[in-house]
Amino acid sequence: MPIVDAWSKWMYLFLHGKTYAIYAQLGVFVYFFFETFFVRPRIYPFTVNFIGSLFAFGLLVDLVSHLFNNGTKSDLSKEQFISLFKSGRTHDLYGCIILVGAGVIDIFFNLLSAISIALVLAVTYLIVKARFYH
Repeated sequence: MPIVDAWSKWMYLFLHGKTYAIYAQLGVFVYFFFETFFVRPRIYPFTVNFIGSLFAFGLLVDLVSHLFNNGTKSDLSKEQFISLFKSGRTHDLYGCIILVGAGVIDIFFNLLSAISIALVLAVTYLIVKARFYH
């Protein structure tokens, strides 16, 4: 499924602007990571941001470990992809859904969360467009 099969080729794509989902997910992780430390005194937003940072990091690691890039494309049909979503094979999408939920909850405490929601939606779009599963 990946367009590249070597770390060095993927790093070349990363350094030359060919991994949009990774850049966006890195931004989501950085947002939740810093928010976790800035809102420590208040337990509710801290918990939401901590969970967001865990899921953001997990999704980032998963996308990088599978060398996700702009050329990643599956040969699945939409129906097959939806079937895989229902069976849990597209766990990256579940992470995106949780991150959007965390961003929506966090928007009550910090309007900058709208940026993280937009970035997660961009990552979600790229994953669905590529019909990424594993």
